[in-house]
Amino acid sequence: MKNKKKPIHFLAFSLGIVLFFSNISMGKALGNELQDARAALNFCAIENPGVGAFPDVDLSFRAYDQSLIPIESLVAKDIRISENGQPPVQIQDGIQVDSARLGIDFHVIINRGNRTDQSAVKNFLSSLLMYYQEGKDQAYIYTDDASSLNKYFTPNSGKSFTQVVSEYPASKLSSYRVIDAAVRGVLSELVPEKDKCQRPRFLFLVMGDDVITEDNFPEYAKNAALANVKLVVVHIPTEDGSLQRIGSYKNFAEQADGVYLSAVDGNIGPFLSTLSRYRQAYEIKYRSGVGESGQRALAFAYQGVTYPVQGNGTYTIGLLPPQVTVVVPSIVERTAMEVAETGFIYDIKGVNASIQVSFPDQFPRKIETLALIINQPGKPELRVPVSITSSNGDTYNFQWLLGDLGDARQTDVSIRAEVVDDLGVVATSPDISVVVISYKPLLKVVQRYYLYITYGVILLLLVVITLMWRRIKNSAIGQRVTSVVQNVRKTLLGGGQRGKPLAGLRIIDGPPNMINQELKIHTESIKLGRDPQKADMTFYGANVNSSISGLHARIERVNHAWRIVALSASGSETFIDDYPIPFNEPTPLNGGQVIRLGYPAQQPVVFEFVELSQSVRKTESGTRITDIPRATDMPRTTDVSSNNALPNQPARPVSKPQSSGQDDDIFNEYRNR
Repeated sequence: MKNKKKPIHFLAFSLGIVLFFSNISMGKALGNELQDARAALNFCAIENPGVGAFPDVDLSFRAYDQSLIPIESLVAKDIRISENGQPPVQIQDGIQVDSARLGIDFHVIINRGNRTDQSAVKNFLSSLLMYYQEGKDQAYIYTDDASSLNKYFTPNSGKSFTQVVSEYPASKLSSYRVIDAAVRGVLSELVPEKDKCQRPRFLFLVMGDDVITEDNFPEYAKNAALANVKLVVVHIPTEDGSLQRIGSYKNFAEQADGVYLSAVDGNIGPFLSTLSRYRQAYEIKYRSGVGESGQRALAFAYQGVTYPVQGNGTYTIGLLPPQVTVVVPSIVERTAMEVAETGFIYDIKGVNASIQVSFPDQFPRKIETLALIINQPGKPELRVPVSITSSNGDTYNFQWLLGDLGDARQTDVSIRAEVVDDLGVVATSPDISVVVISYKPLLKVVQRYYLYITYGVILLLLVVITLMWRRIKNSAIGQRVTSVVQNVRKTLLGGGQRGKPLAGLRIIDGPPNMINQELKIHTESIKLGRDPQKADMTFYGANVNSSISGLHARIERVNHAWRIVALSASGSETFIDDYPIPFNEPTPLNGGQVIRLGYPAQQPVVFEFVELSQSVRKTESGTRITDIPRATDMPRTTDVSSNNALPNQPARPVSKPQSSGQDDDIFNEYRNR
């Protein structure tokens, strides 16, 4: 007998080992399949994204983990939305939480056999009814009737769930029943609807002892997970039944990431009270950053990981470029009012213009950039940015400056506008033609080009004189012409650099090498500045950082009176005795006054004006000082005494006063030495 039992024990032990490892391998395989079937997190769009205010998009969604447990306390800073794989964008107004928005689908499979206490089933249904919301939730009740699925109650049965619960029979059947067919049938209906994640779904398996085939547990658990439903095993044993199935049922629930409940432990109520958290939904708003037409698929970027949106996570949009119109006058007339070194200064510097933007696709967007594009014949295209701060709705007002158009009598230009919205969509307006007419009075033209006109006249005179010089020299009026030229030269040049100075500038502050020097003025007009190409008397140099302009001021004598004119084109001022003088207006200047060009902190020059010529004053006897001949105007004499005679040189006779007709020649001879 003992020898016969040993092989039987050995076979039983071996069979147990095989079953143990087979269950382990089956559990691992099921775990791998479930891992592939669901992601770590799920974001499910409850309804289609709201694009009525596109590019602002409204999105309502659920968020739950791989066990279908809702994710609570989502923070906006942890969430980004991506469309078609583009870089994620931020949530605009935070997250709105609706804790009672969603309806729940309850799928209940009840075993009607004699091993399940039906009075306990009815109590469970009554407890479930407390959390059921009529009109929002849906309930389905199934049983196993003769090895086939029996839909005991559905929303279309004509009864309310409350009525079904009240009418449910508390008596149990006399026969034993296995509900494999009911579980298989319900899961076969739910698996094809696994992508419908708009509503939370629960599958309650209510049964007593030994009512489902143990071999089917892994398959049923897998299908429950794939069906995207929360499996709840409600174990209701009979009064005289055993609790031997607890381990199997718990394992069944765990394999499907479900919940095991036992009526004996009384833990059904606390679980049912947690159903409200599954109703929680979130609402967010974001601004799309995709400027393309067509279908857009959404994805959540949550805590650094990207998850595709399930459910209604796509929408289609058709974008059109903005419609742009430029409004400017077709003819612009302007008149030159002043003349500056850079050209004419007109009475109209710019004209009022506007750019109108509309959206034919009915999706208003934010305008990011505006530009005016100007085309002028013979010149490169000019792009002028337009400020978008001044706007009235979709009309952007600005001033079109005309400074870049030149001084032609008539300038024909074409203008168009270019806009770029916040989705990167570029649109341009049609070209419009504008004619700019510039009126320049003759006096302004002469002022603008007087220097060139003067040079031209002088050059013409030089050419004529050169060609006619011999004939003029030999003519009877040659001497008279020479005398006139000399008199004109004396009047204009005041005696030349070698004549008597008319005034002086005593340097008080300025270039170190010029301080305390007195600079002589030999002409009746002299220009002061920093650029030797523009000024007669310069300070510091053209490339030195000084507040003195290239051409800063002009000192001149008119009608025997001195005056100074501020000419700085850059606006650097001229001061007399620390008081600024107006630009381009002559200001009287007297001897002893202190003149400053520029500003103290920016390398100015300060000098005292010294008036050497007193031509406008008179003596006590009333004789004008100008009537007294200057030393250079008096004829010179040479001492011919033997003491003063140079060796080996014959003594020259004493010069006598010449006739009035030769005084100028003698004056010029001595002044030019």
